[in-house]
Amino acid sequence: MRRLLRVLTWEFKDRSRMLLIVAMYLTLLFALQLNAWGLWLSTTTLSIVDDVLFCMTRTLVDPVVMVYRLVSPVVAVLTCVCFSHEYETRVLRSLVLKPVEKTTIFLAKLLYLVLASCLVFAAASVVYLALMDPRSLMSILSSSVLPIAILVVGAHYLAIFLLVISVATLFSVVLRNTALSAGLSLLVIYILDYIGSIAVSLRMLPPWSIYQSFYENLFNIHILVSSPPVVFNLEPLKAVSFSIMLLAFSWIIFTRVTEYG
Repeated sequence: MRRLLRVLTWEFKDRSRMLLIVAMYLTLLFALQLNAWGLWLSTTTLSIVDDVLFCMTRTLVDPVVMVYRLVSPVVAVLTCVCFSHEYETRVLRSLVLKPVEKTTIFLAKLLYLVLASCLVFAAASVVYLALMDPRSLMSILSSSVLPIAILVVGAHYLAIFLLVISVATLFSVVLRNTALSAGLSLLVIYILDYIGSIAVSLRMLPPWSIYQSFYENLFNIHILVSSPPVVFNLEPLKAVSFSIMLLAFSWIIFTRVTEYG
């Protein structure tokens, strides 16, 4: 555990990735702005706290498609930099020569990518909601449904980020070329989105399965206030399971590689 935390700390100290982190933050803010519901909320006065919570939650749900399409390239490139670029620059070789297991290195990089994506999303969301309507943001702190709303929003965006990270990781450890890995990752990411947009019968595949589950669970939050209990859609868990399978393949390849540059 100590070595994992040590490598994870080293990952966060790498300043060469800071430009990509800033780009992710700015892109998230831009994607969240593409939201007519948020504009409606900022011009409307709501007196019931739970109604305010529902409206503010919806401002984070409505732009989910644009977040996927605009932010995925940044997350994919960051993933490829963490893996493929460090194959090319022999950084991974220097890590392996130290008394650190390959599994520890892989887990540290994966944790870095997931934590960085989630923390940047959380920061961008709070800033966006605060700038849109700071009084409403403070008022929802007293809502009993707030923890569930945070869990629902967090679970769906985590599923999206993990999908992108898992695809990019697999290409990175197989190809070990930053440009090629990033290009093919983006191709797959956008093909998955395009398939769901043209074929309704294939919307059980991510990311469209996540989009649909997100809206269903959004209205479950609203129903929960007046008529509990509510059965939430667990589609994000299926998408996360798929991503974990890809990451498991990536881990097998990563730990079996004997030459790192």
